[in-house]
Amino acid sequence: MILNGWLTTVPTYGTISQKGDAMLSVNQFRANLKQYVDQTIDNHEPLEVSRKNGEAFVVMSLEDYKREQETLYILSNTSLMSQIESSLKTFKQGNGYRPTSEELGF
Repeated sequence: MILNGWLTTVPTYGTISQKGDAMLSVNQFRANLKQYVDQTIDNHEPLEVSRKNGEAFVVMSLEDYKREQETLYILSNTSLMSQIESSLKTFKQGNGYRPTSEELGF
């Protein structure tokens, strides 16, 4: 369990790191399903769970899954990445569009 960002041991259920790099057995996961799902959603960290036969799966919130899918889409879209790169160059040169204070709501 993660308390205030620190790794703690959950009695009889195993240990989970903040980064989600400790793998639980499916039995540990099943025994305390609600706690692990709540932790995964609240901390925005995926949870790795292994099965007896060595196969593993990942538990993550739908919000995090959608965010990951969007990131993968953006990174794989060469046209969009070119636009981002061009905008970054313009920004670094100080030549980009500068909204007025009124447009910014000041």
